[in-house]
Amino acid sequence: MRSILWSAALIVTLGVGYGSGKFMQSGERAVVEARGEARLKEIGEKLRVAEESVTRLTSERDEAREERFKETREAGDLRRKLADAEAKAAAAAKSSPTVAGASGGGDGRGAAGAGAAKPMNAMAEMMKSPEMREMMKQQQLAAMDMQYGKLFERFKLNDGEKGDLKALIAKRLGAEMDMGLGLMAEGQSPAEKAALVKKLTDAKAASDQEIRTFLNNDQDYQMFQHWEETKPERMALGMAGGSFAAAGEPLRPEQEEQLVDTIFATRTQAAAAGVPDMAKPENFNGANLTPEAVERMMASYDQQAAQVAQQATAFLSERQMEALKALQKQHRSMQEMGLKMGAAMFQKSGQK
Repeated sequence: MRSILWSAALIVTLGVGYGSGKFMQSGERAVVEARGEARLKEIGEKLRVAEESVTRLTSERDEAREERFKETREAGDLRRKLADAEAKAAAAAKSSPTVAGASGGGDGRGAAGAGAAKPMNAMAEMMKSPEMREMMKQQQLAAMDMQYGKLFERFKLNDGEKGDLKALIAKRLGAEMDMGLGLMAEGQSPAEKAALVKKLTDAKAASDQEIRTFLNNDQDYQMFQHWEETKPERMALGMAGGSFAAAGEPLRPEQEEQLVDTIFATRTQAAAAGVPDMAKPENFNGANLTPEAVERMMASYDQQAAQVAQQATAFLSERQMEALKALQKQHRSMQEMGLKMGAAMFQKSGQK
């Protein structure tokens, strides 16, 4: 390429001299050659930048594809493990006298009682199995870097400090999981459910204090708090961040923050208007998961998505907007499927 450009420059140089009726003087020729050399350098620099851009975009595209393949593999593994754990729980439930009614009891669970485990209790028991809890723990640890990795970078933690903070966050997530499992159990009174919610509230307050002491900086602690509040939005963007790279325009850090804050604002506004915030475990109950409630929440989701898209045009490019709308469509399907599955579980169990 460079030899062709040099030849072109030489032709131009000779043409200028010959067309004037005489060859250029050495000084004039030196000026033209210098200009040609400068132009060649300019073109060469533009080519270098273009090649680097192509290489970077190709790498980001390949990384996005690999991430999608990885998520697909992990989802498949999780489904297989869930199916295996569910089969074990079902087998254990059938062989349990207190559940399957193999022995009579004064609580009405005898042979004339239930012939199989109630769906919510079976699910709760499945989630309590050591294998499932260990799998959930590993899933949480694997997802922690995706959820909190950029926050760790902002705090500029060394490996030891990062490990300590991860342990504190894992403890916090464990309390949330325990409460979620507790709320899944059937036959609880409203007072028992309220006690579980209070237990989580107390655990979070203790966790807040531990993390605040660890960070030893009010500004860092406020950043952590905001990160926790916007965790659902960050998780959604983290899982689908490759969509923007695949579209040819990855989100810049400031764009990602703007998008997170925009989605979070619409979610909190909807919650203030009375739409249950299902990102909070305490809202996962039968009253919020009736078919009618699910329909209202999905209608609210559509309104929130439209509002986010409208506001995002102020800081996203046209290509990024296309990626955002595709992401919203995908996320809507996931939300609807999750809510309908939850509604079906509660409907079968008759929980409120």
